[in-house]
Amino acid sequence: MNNKSPLAAACLTISLTTLSAAQAEGLRPDQAAFREIYRELVETNTTLSAGNCTEAAQKMAARLRAAGYPDSDLHLFSTTDHPKEGGLVAILPAPTRRRGRYCCSPTSTSSKHAARTGSVIRSS
Repeated sequence: MNNKSPLAAACLTISLTTLSAAQAEGLRPDQAAFREIYRELVETNTTLSAGNCTEAAQKMAARLRAAGYPDSDLHLFSTTDHPKEGGLVAILPAPTRRRGRYCCSPTSTSSKHAARTGSVIRSS
């Protein structure tokens, strides 16, 4: 076994960590917030074999609550036979002057087609 391999791997890890931190320092506040939310989602295991989509949905609901969205517009769901395959339906105000709302389901589940595809549905 080559003794240089662990040292090279450690040096590469330190270099990449330093580079990532340096890149993050130049971000605007909204970019830094997005990066933190994205990091949280990526670090949440949502694989079908061992993951938990319900946990990811709960984390995103907490983020939306912290941003001021009312609980009445946040709908967590799961089934008793697949408790780790839950999701979130968030009703967000339409970004235009037209009346209506957008319904987003950001997590993947097997319980509903719209949630499974992460589709966005506009309703009046």
